[in-house]
Amino acid sequence: MNHPPAPIPLTGASDDLLPGRPATLDDLLARRAGTLRASADAAGERGWRPDDDVDWSRLALRLRTAIELGEELLLEIVADDDAPLVIDVAGRTFWWDRPLAEFPARLQTLVISPLEPRGYDPGTAGNDLEPLLWQIAHASFDGGRARWLKPGDRYRLRRWPNLTALPHDAEQVRAMSLLGQAALTAEEFSAIAEIEDDDAVRLLSALSLMGLLRVQPAREATAAPRPVLQPRREGGLFARLRGLFGR
Repeated sequence: MNHPPAPIPLTGASDDLLPGRPATLDDLLARRAGTLRASADAAGERGWRPDDDVDWSRLALRLRTAIELGEELLLEIVADDDAPLVIDVAGRTFWWDRPLAEFPARLQTLVISPLEPRGYDPGTAGNDLEPLLWQIAHASFDGGRARWLKPGDRYRLRRWPNLTALPHDAEQVRAMSLLGQAALTAEEFSAIAEIEDDDAVRLLSALSLMGLLRVQPAREATAAPRPVLQPRREGGLFARLRGLFGR
């Protein structure tokens, strides 16, 4: 699959705004058409065809870095011809006219640009960022393992996400309960939770992007005794956990 070009910053954005007045979401909407035309022209120069579809991986990686470093970052994201999505990383909030229930898994264009925080006035209170991160992670990396999840690392849940705001199923809740009780590698998590490997890494990727996982790097786990995995579908949840750790 061909890949989209690198993020293309907005050019001449400040010229479209009145001097001394903070930009609003309406201002960003007015700039959208010109931005998309510019990004499509530049993409064509790089040999990328507009009919190639992409996912949200580039945004997931940028957000992961910003969250990990605690950046005071405000981003404008234009996906296809949709209304601008604005994310305040430090404030853990976002503004978007599109309901998350209509979140698009695949795209043709994705343009990510930084905004000057002091020059943006959303006009309304932002929405909780956590449900958006859940959606972005599930729609990134072709549905597989996030690039920052390293083989051999162990993961344990810091706290439960707000499940009332997330699209989820009973299997995911049951799997997350395991991560609340033990630090597991992706492979152990898949085996003990009795879910497919792809489902396991998608869930770990989402929880990780949301900042809900404690990570024990593989190099720190080598000194500890390796758990013995029990076969799938043998006993209940706690029996499988006891089998995992030899208790």
